[in-house]
Amino acid sequence: MYFYILFIFIQSQGFELFIEKDKQYLIANDNKTDIRFQDETLEQSQCHPSKQYLENSNEKHTKFIFNNNHQEDQITVVMHPLVYDTDVLNILYSPKKKPYEIEPNSSEQFIISYECKATKDQISWSLIVLEFQVFFNQNHSQYYAIYFYKQCLQTELQIHPLIILLILAVTLIIIGTNYGLQEIKMLEQIKTDEFNAKTSVLFILSASVLLFCLFKFPQIGQLVLSVVIFFLAIMSIQIIIEDQLQKMIGNNTLLKIVSYLISFGIVFSYFYYKHWIINNIVAFLITLLMFKIIEIDSFKTATLLLSLAFFYDIFWVFISPYFFGTSVMAQVATSIDLPMKFICPPLMISNTSPLMRCSILGLGDILLPGIVIKYVLKFENLLNKGYCMYITSIIGYCIGLIVCMCSLVIYQQAQPALLYLVPIILIPVIIMSVIRKQFYQLWKGQVFKSQKQAGVYELQQSEQV
Repeated sequence: MYFYILFIFIQSQGFELFIEKDKQYLIANDNKTDIRFQDETLEQSQCHPSKQYLENSNEKHTKFIFNNNHQEDQITVVMHPLVYDTDVLNILYSPKKKPYEIEPNSSEQFIISYECKATKDQISWSLIVLEFQVFFNQNHSQYYAIYFYKQCLQTELQIHPLIILLILAVTLIIIGTNYGLQEIKMLEQIKTDEFNAKTSVLFILSASVLLFCLFKFPQIGQLVLSVVIFFLAIMSIQIIIEDQLQKMIGNNTLLKIVSYLISFGIVFSYFYYKHWIINNIVAFLITLLMFKIIEIDSFKTATLLLSLAFFYDIFWVFISPYFFGTSVMAQVATSIDLPMKFICPPLMISNTSPLMRCSILGLGDILLPGIVIKYVLKFENLLNKGYCMYITSIIGYCIGLIVCMCSLVIYQQAQPALLYLVPIILIPVIIMSVIRKQFYQLWKGQVFKSQKQAGVYELQQSEQV
């Protein structure tokens, strides 16, 4: 019995199916089908693009090649009728439903020819299912179903997702830096240490360890981070909503209950639907609270933090492939499905298109430059001599992000955003502070230290009275 099973397994080896283009793409061999040609449940609204093979709009036909690599045995292939969307496509030519006998060490090819019906107001793609059965001998056969897409129209109405991400990032920087200076009563009991040189180094090292663990153990990392993000999101949203409600209607015992209900509703909606819009709402509110909690003690620390983040980003995006075979940052960013990033698909007419591939901007590319820009705003706010450095840093962030996005489009490769953002934020601020003779105060954070000492003195005086 065991010998017979082994014999069938050996006999079934040697069958291959390819799509032939500029090169041959393996579809199936023996009992395995490539993941690009397997059935899947589409979740484009969740920013999960189809992994399936896609024939572009300029392709008029697809050539398939069956290989029989057996040395002695003939195989027989029986084709089934094609399954496709008749409102989108006409199939001009397809393999007939008849046995194709393929001799040992031989191949058989057939072609599917298309004619598109779709117009600009219609769905412009169709899923095609190619079904066939391979008979290896009288006692053993294997059924295959090959799934792939045919695109008809290349020009669908859309807004490029990078534009949306740029607007989101700059908006969050402006709102977050200003919101971070406001007092929030719920945070008065939360004591947070300022970022200094030591914590900056520890932060980057911890981020590297976390990134590596997420790369090596993605399923465990996804589970652990899901729990952390769940509670962090609830806390962040609740605090911000309660704070805003207090400003509108004053103190009320029901505010906390209402804010928690809204917070739970948003977070549970995200984990249930995983929709990209809800993802961005949660990510926005988490980052907004981080702007309030995280402080930097000096521009010296800010420069160290961003410089370390600069090399961190370059290493894990550009250099890590030489050690791990792929970009660790890109792999983690695309595989971990949590609101730790802004995501946006092309805003197409057909929102279920298999091309619904999202662009991504990590929250670190907003938060790290943002807390440095917040420090600059706080510095100028205390001096009360205008906001030139703050405005310059905001403009620098915009320019840096635009250059990063242009590089992404040109090179079609993941880009370390901090490579572009760090120099264009730090250098202009340093130059302007030198020109205005404020560099020493900015670098050492003397203004904030003087303010703290004055605050302590005033507190002592009030206690004595």
